[in-house]
Amino acid sequence: MPSRLPALSIGLAVIAAAAASQSSAAAAPVERRCGWLVNETPGNFELDDRQGQWTISEQGGYTASGFDRMPDMSTAGWIETNGPHGHGCACLSVTTERQTMRVTRVYAATPVALKRCRSDRRLPTP
Repeated sequence: MPSRLPALSIGLAVIAAAAASQSSAAAAPVERRCGWLVNETPGNFELDDRQGQWTISEQGGYTASGFDRMPDMSTAGWIETNGPHGHGCACLSVTTERQTMRVTRVYAATPVALKRCRSDRRLPTP
């Protein structure tokens, strides 16, 4: 009696490959977004770029994955407006959910000179 193990293994491999391709196709692409990183009150962070206001975290509520690993964003200039809270210019590598205007994951974040955001007329004023 021939063994069915090789055919079963091949069938499982095909199913696994199909599932992997579907999940990677559905995954949001990593985007590089630059704009004003705003932290006016404790626990509330957003990125205001040319496409709108993206929520990164809300005090006592939503927090994007990877947010806790963001570096100190005040190293390239930070405008304090409420104690240590305020805003600066930054570029972030993120995934987003456009329907809710939320950052879903932060992969990398880099503070940049304030003049970059100030000179971009397409950015909203923080």
